[in-house]
Amino acid sequence: MKKSLKLVFILTGILYFYLPLSAQTYRIEAGYLNQVRSGSGLSSTYFDGAQVGVSSDFALKNNFSYSVGGYYSFLYSFKEQLFPHDTYVRYTTYSHSLDIPVRLNYTLSIKKVKLFAYAGPNFNIGLYQPQKTVSTLTTKIAELVQEFQHVTIPNDTTRSELYNDNVLRRLNIQLGAGGGIQWRKYRLKSGYDFGLLDLYKSKTASLHQSGWFVSLGYEF
Repeated sequence: MKKSLKLVFILTGILYFYLPLSAQTYRIEAGYLNQVRSGSGLSSTYFDGAQVGVSSDFALKNNFSYSVGGYYSFLYSFKEQLFPHDTYVRYTTYSHSLDIPVRLNYTLSIKKVKLFAYAGPNFNIGLYQPQKTVSTLTTKIAELVQEFQHVTIPNDTTRSELYNDNVLRRLNIQLGAGGGIQWRKYRLKSGYDFGLLDLYKSKTASLHQSGWFVSLGYEF
């Protein structure tokens, strides 16, 4: 894992400091996100949401280019865990974050249509992540769940902010790949980002967040 992170930082540094600094293309984009936060010792959490932002393309040689973007991402999750005696725990989570993707692109032009593929890192920075937990567990069941799942389960309604309460780390580095098609000034793009960092601050479990997206962009 450490070697992978070093490689990501080295490649990103090359893109920023050694390649052209004058953008040839600017683009505004908006799209749909689907992410999953999963790992050892904890159940998976699924998020849906939207993303909007801008990107810049920098031309290289032989149909290659690289792009740098800045996006605001909003995600929503509702998760319910059912337990004996008709008890449950419900988690409602909202995620606000900033995404900074740095991608290496290859484009193939066919008349007025462009096909492209990309790969590279995405730097996800958590801004704000409030969570509401509603639990109907009895104290005894909550203690049993905590013993097996290694997490604290409340037996009432609680509210928390997962960054400020030291539950999650703010920085998530992802490595992604994808592609799409462009017609005139409109671009349809999709891809998948794999989470490289453990986001969970506790040593009793681990969490990695990955997911796919689809977006529509307009070049100007």
